[in-house]
Amino acid sequence: KKLYFNSLTKRVRKFERAAWKEFDLLLPITEKDAYQVQRLEDVKHILVTPFSIELENIPKSENERWVGYHIGAMDWIANRTGMEWFLSKAWPRIHKAMPKFEFYFAGRGMSSQFRKMKIKGVHCLSEVPNAAEFIADKKILIVPLWSGGGVRVKILEAMAAGVPLTCSNIPPHMEIVGDTVLTFDPSSEDELEESLERITTDSSLRERSAQSAQARAREFTW
Repeated sequence: KKLYFNSLTKRVRKFERAAWKEFDLLLPITEKDAYQVQRLEDVKHILVTPFSIELENIPKSENERWVGYHIGAMDWIANRTGMEWFLSKAWPRIHKAMPKFEFYFAGRGMSSQFRKMKIKGVHCLSEVPNAAEFIADKKILIVPLWSGGGVRVKILEAMAAGVPLTCSNIPPHMEIVGDTVLTFDPSSEDELEESLERITTDSSLRERSAQSAQARAREFTW
């Protein structure tokens, strides 16, 4: 994997730097991104355009059952490796402690490895036609990534809707959630299980987390 990541990094860097010079205007979503572009290439026309979400368009599940979910491009190695760890290492522990808890995951580029899995309590839906409909009856977002970057849209949407969530404590996630939600070390099955148990059993914790997460999500609105 190390060789793969090194090769991928070089190819992506080369592609991005060439692409920046092909367009009349670049629209990075953060000042940091704009700085990096201008540090590496002589780009004349650049305008920072922050990412945002509209709170009133975010649905919230009314499902009484505790159903976890994850949705993301499964042809992206960060999502794939994170889900491999979750299903092989964390899920057996979670299912033993919470046998009625179910988990659904979906996304484009779903490999046959996942589609063929037969794991009690786990449901693989591959790519879904409508992400909002997939999420609508789910109760808790689980983001077990080991690496990643960019804006984690699904995390922000869950925060905005007051949906309980737990995510790994990697920097891209922490920049968004701050201290508003329960996070876990992505190498610790125990921490993930504990986060889920606390979320599903402690109503006051859920309420406090939802309120603070919604307040933080408003910082990203326009």
